[in-house]
Amino acid sequence: MSAIVGVTTYQIWGIHWWSVTSGTSLAVLVMLLTKTTHPPGGATAMFAILNAANPIYILNPIIAGSLLLVLVGIFVNNLSPNRNYPWYWY
Repeated sequence: MSAIVGVTTYQIWGIHWWSVTSGTSLAVLVMLLTKTTHPPGGATAMFAILNAANPIYILNPIIAGSLLLVLVGIFVNNLSPNRNYPWYWY
């Protein structure tokens, strides 16, 4: 969500001191409203604006990196026969 906010902010306003601060603040607001607060999310939005990210930034590296982290977590946590990860998906 933060990457979407950051890319959208850059696409609308470009790179200005106020677009960086408003994009980061909007990302934090979205996280608070969805109850998914994660401090690096604000940095993700800020990074998208400062690097003039285009919409492909949302797919690569954000979604690709997230999927890779989940797959590594599933693999590592299921190495032990005593563990069953994940127990359930939300």
